[in-house]
Amino acid sequence: MRTGHGRGISGLFRLYPAELIGERIGPQQRAIKEAVTAFSVLERAEDATLVEARPHTGRTHQIRLHLAALGHPILGDRRYGGPQSVGELRIEHHLLHACELQLQHPASGELLTLRAPLPDHFAATLQELRKSLKT
Repeated sequence: MRTGHGRGISGLFRLYPAELIGERIGPQQRAIKEAVTAFSVLERAEDATLVEARPHTGRTHQIRLHLAALGHPILGDRRYGGPQSVGELRIEHHLLHACELQLQHPASGELLTLRAPLPDHFAATLQELRKSLKT
């Protein structure tokens, strides 16, 4: 998904049509920047889908904004309209997790790969959702 990204009049981040990338808007004349994210579906449950997001740019709230714009806000994401529950399951935190990050070391230039396991609340929610997996 490719969109423009910037702050709205309220000061919150929002998406803009890609045609506006580079334009300056609002009273502070802030530039609209490009935001690009690739998504892949990993698993489908009855009421939720596990996706992998690969941001190609690093804009604030980019993944959250793109998924909300696609009509699939992140479970538990109050700011961007994500459901707070699925069936009987209450979602206490937004379910967005950076399982792997790659970046170049600033001094050596070596490619670093950082991995983190799922937090307990995310893993428990995923296990509960897998009970309703679609084939």
